[in-house]
Amino acid sequence: MTSRERLFTALKCQVPDRPPHFELEFQIVEEAFDLRYPEGELWVGSAKEKRQAYERALSIYHRILEDYKWDALPVISGSHDYDFYPFLRKELGPEVPLAGMIWQSTISLENIDDWMAFSTDLFEHPGKQHVRARALMDYALERAKELVDAGCDFIIVPDDIAYNEGPFMSPKHMDEFVFDYLSELVGF
Repeated sequence: MTSRERLFTALKCQVPDRPPHFELEFQIVEEAFDLRYPEGELWVGSAKEKRQAYERALSIYHRILEDYKWDALPVISGSHDYDFYPFLRKELGPEVPLAGMIWQSTISLENIDDWMAFSTDLFEHPGKQHVRARALMDYALERAKELVDAGCDFIIVPDDIAYNEGPFMSPKHMDEFVFDYLSELVGF
């Protein structure tokens, strides 16, 4: 099976030739390859700087795909650089599935600043949390469309919604404020 076939076979709950492998992010670039991901300012600089960022990231992605036998590539690019995906598609070919990431698409551990107010609102002002959840999901749906239009094959939502012991709010609240909204993105 190709990487694409393997990944999408597994996502359809069928049995591939082996489990597809990839990680959310390869964080030991310097240690593994003596390379560094491009810094943020390159992604939004001149056309020449952007091209350098693209080329540098591509060289790292090539190494990760080859050395670690990833079956898909979660793409982390500076800002919301939607031109990077078609560049990667052209350079890597159609067999490497590309994933875009959408952070903060749901109410999650990362986007709660005042835990007391949040906890109180769940019970006394649930409408405030619904407004918040709706705004987060509207943003996520807009971003998902942009990512798919740019050439992403699938989307990863890396929001933290649980600790090791379980979800950060009751199952009833998780259904109401997270999963009901998240289902819209899953069905996109």
